[in-house]
Amino acid sequence: MKTAHPTYRHRRIQGVLQAAGCYVSASTIYRYLKTRDQVEPYSRRKAPWKQPRYEIRQRNLLWGSDWTRLSIGYVRWYLLTIIDFFSRYLIAFAVVPTVNASHVQALYRQGLRAQGIPLHAAQKPALRVDRGSPNMAWVTQAFFQQLAADLSFARVRRPTDNAITERFYGSLKQEEVYIVGNYPD
Repeated sequence: MKTAHPTYRHRRIQGVLQAAGCYVSASTIYRYLKTRDQVEPYSRRKAPWKQPRYEIRQRNLLWGSDWTRLSIGYVRWYLLTIIDFFSRYLIAFAVVPTVNASHVQALYRQGLRAQGIPLHAAQKPALRVDRGSPNMAWVTQAFFQQLAADLSFARVRRPTDNAITERFYGSLKQEEVYIVGNYPD
């Protein structure tokens, strides 16, 4: 197979063989090719972000938003927050029974009001969020387009993109929520 297709690597060879009905693992093919010195050097691509994609030089440039589950009176509630990445100030929060796109929009409006930023201001803070369904909803994206505000999505499985809000929830739960366990009504 390798002589007929010298550019194929072990995973592609495994796929071709599997399609032909021969089931051999990619690692077995790799070991076989390595013993015959038929493995080419593989250069990895450069990391995409050597420098941060944003520079936070003042407050109200970039906010982070997320939510976490709480148990109050043995009922599930969600705490939604918006935190300023520069000052690490809690801009807005809400406790709701479920999280949907309207809560994300209302929380952003509440944050703008709390900071005295009008809805029609030329420069509004970008909101860094994860890829949860309320954030990815078309109504949320349309809301931010209508406001001419930036909705910035964190990368998948990268908690460091929204590290400040994740750290806030970690501290909150370790210092308060897990100690109390379940808040009475």
